[in-house]
Amino acid sequence: MRARWDRGDRTGLVARPAKDSKHVEGEAFDLQNTGALAKLGELAAPAGLVWGGFFADPDPVHFQMRR
Repeated sequence: MRARWDRGDRTGLVARPAKDSKHVEGEAFDLQNTGALAKLGELAAPAGLVWGGFFADPDPVHFQMRR
């Protein structure tokens, strides 16, 4: 995806894909922000996930494995 972005093909991408991230490691995913996002966030902790990530400003579409 990074190569596509760099070539100018950004179809379906909103930002340049990260080189090093929990997404690349297969330990994180983002969901589309819908009305169900808050309910899914409530279910994250019992499923062993962190909702919003470990960021200064939580990212409401981001879910990742606990550290």
